Amino acid sequence: MLRMDAQERQPVVAYTLMVIGVIAALGLWRQWSHQDVGFCQGVLRDLVWGRQKVERVIDWNHLHALGVNLGASYETLPDEKARASYRKMFVKGFAQGFERIKGRRADFQRWRVYKRDATQTVVAVDDIRHKKTLLFQIPASGQRRLEGIEWQADHVGS
Repeated sequence: MLRMDAQERQPVVAYTLMVIGVIAALGLWRQWSHQDVGFCQGVLRDLVWGRQKVERVIDWNHLHALGVNLGASYETLPDEKARASYRKMFVKGFAQGFERIKGRRADFQRWRVYKRDATQTVVAVDDIRHKKTLLFQIPASGQRRLEGIEWQADHVGS
């Protein structure tokens, strides 16, 4: 058996702790990624089905959708009655638009965390029929809420 004195053991212990830390961080990142993807899958499902409950997980004051700053419009509405109507029409319009183009949820494949930085997480999913990628923006910390949903300029899937 190899014997080491205290000075020789310090680098080994430090390296072992670093490896354990990296493994734990990767495990947490994977868990967070899975939760972020699951959240976005639920948002898309509820929007496609026109479920009004989805409005509770959308950050209406900061929402950007399909190239439009909806948050700016939302903030100018005069009262809660107008804002409630706006939310209802957005959800209804999304579902009707999806139905109009004969969209199928099965066409959305390869869900993944596309990008993560200090301010936001971007979850991507490929629309295999239309050869586009849909991106969902959610804040990197705090309560998970949809802040943006946009088509990627160039399809990133294969």
